[in-house]
Amino acid sequence: MAGLSHRLLAATALVVLALLFGALNTSALAAGRGVAIRDTSFSPATITIKVGDRITWTNRGSVPHNVTFDSFASTTYMDPGTTFAHTFKTAGTFVYQCTLHSFAGKVVVTTAATP
Repeated sequence: MAGLSHRLLAATALVVLALLFGALNTSALAAGRGVAIRDTSFSPATITIKVGDRITWTNRGSVPHNVTFDSFASTTYMDPGTTFAHTFKTAGTFVYQCTLHSFAGKVVVTTAATP
């Protein structure tokens, strides 16, 4: 009987760890929906998300930058440490740039999976 209790306890512990690991992975992925603006680039240069996802750009450079798409943009100047966020509502590939320094990035938005 004691062997069965230990196996049940071990199995329960593995399930709890698997659930915890999965939750941590999900949080890490959600937190990864960001783009850093460096002095001469966006990092990552290309990011793939799903319709309805939000991306936050953070100026981690030492000078002002901006995030400019064809149909919307951040403020003219994003000082170091400031952020700009946008939620993508349609699928497609969207190229953007820092118009102050002429470097570009790309957002690829895929359709959300249907249940």
